[in-house]
Amino acid sequence: MTASSLKRKLFQFLTRRRDPQVRRIVEITKSIINKRRAVLSSLESNIDHGEPSCYTDVIIQIAREEGADEEEMCKPAVDFLVAGSETTSTTISCAILFLAMHPEYQEKVQDELRQIFKDSRKTPASTDDLHKMKYLEMVIYETLRHCGIPLVARRLATDTNLDGYHLPSKSLLMFRFMNVCRNLQWWDRPSAFSPDNFLPEAEAARPKGSFTPFSLGTRSCPGNIFALTSMKVILSTALREFTFTTNLKFEEITYQYGLMQTPESLVVTAHPRVVDYTKEESL
Repeated sequence: MTASSLKRKLFQFLTRRRDPQVRRIVEITKSIINKRRAVLSSLESNIDHGEPSCYTDVIIQIAREEGADEEEMCKPAVDFLVAGSETTSTTISCAILFLAMHPEYQEKVQDELRQIFKDSRKTPASTDDLHKMKYLEMVIYETLRHCGIPLVARRLATDTNLDGYHLPSKSLLMFRFMNVCRNLQWWDRPSAFSPDNFLPEAEAARPKGSFTPFSLGTRSCPGNIFALTSMKVILSTALREFTFTTNLKFEEITYQYGLMQTPESLVVTAHPRVVDYTKEESL
């Protein structure tokens, strides 16, 4: 079975299931697309490919150009809702676990957040605040290095020669991202958890393809910016309110494999923080 036929069968299975949650996701997706399609039709507007566009508008425009039906139009949107929410929530859970295992890194993140939110730990994060969360971003990337999507498939559009090997058109290539993220050529301690791997000077010393949590090229994840923003918002909120601990040890993690590579256990304890940001800042 090819990857495309598997995806078709999976989507048909999801849309035909009687599971109310699955039906609800599909119904919401169709409703959003149909409402937006009605708006675009009334405005008689088309997408300007030279300008940033709403993801829904892009789906509608491409479907219109290719004559796709409602089901085909819903597929990428369902991917965005289901796959995007699953990978984002899993990364957040893993990041909290890894910070609980490494209290020194958790303290650095909390110190960074205290510097950003000087007035109150309950202040909602603004866009400017999110851009300042450099260390938290390093933690997220290091989490993805350990718990990212294990592999991705690509089908060749043309005959290709790669490192002396001839690869015929329509061949299915499987890229094992996790192997690249553990390569000693680019990572000093590939099995350790170290956010310093993503210091500017460390990133500059590695080739671009050595870390690709959202893939590369025209088929890269369309929700990468949204995912990173969501993770920053949720993690910064949680880490201002709580300190996390765990009895689990990073060196003893056993991974399981699904959509992402994740620890089998994600058990942590959340301790409410009794921190007065204003007083801390004045000390």
